[in-house]
Amino acid sequence: MTRESLRALGKWVAIGLAVSVVIVLADTVVGLRFNPILTPIAGAVVGVLIWAGTHLVHHEPAAWKQPSFHHRSVLLRADVRTRRLAHSLAHSQPGKGFDSSSVAAHLGDIVSRKLVAAGTLPPDATLAQIEPHVSPSLFAYLRSVDDDRRTTLTRRALHAHLKEIDSL
Repeated sequence: MTRESLRALGKWVAIGLAVSVVIVLADTVVGLRFNPILTPIAGAVVGVLIWAGTHLVHHEPAAWKQPSFHHRSVLLRADVRTRRLAHSLAHSQPGKGFDSSSVAAHLGDIVSRKLVAAGTLPPDATLAQIEPHVSPSLFAYLRSVDDDRRTTLTRRALHAHLKEIDSL
């Protein structure tokens, strides 16, 4: 039993005893002839039974967990293309056609579109022209498509890249 459970037991026993004492005191005025020894014992037993009925019954925990809204996801702040990319990455499984080079190509396309939309780059810009506008780590990852080398994309790196792309 926990400390909280013992406190609840004491509370119910005290309530049962208090009610029985009130009954014994009212007995002197009304004359119902309750036994002054058995009535408090019966009150304590009733208190224990009420406690047992409420605290010893096994309650099943809820099948769902209350979501936490204390931190906002990257998905909530990003534009539509970035949300689609993050959604596809979150639901990808190893061996289900997930390819790091296709992700890098998709991210490169998003970066170039955002920079063209901002007026920073001309519409026919190359990957080399993107370099001054993005971080070195994002540029190295985007360049991995042209190098045909497999690069590992960790969750932390993906979140950093998505935040950077969203801020362009």
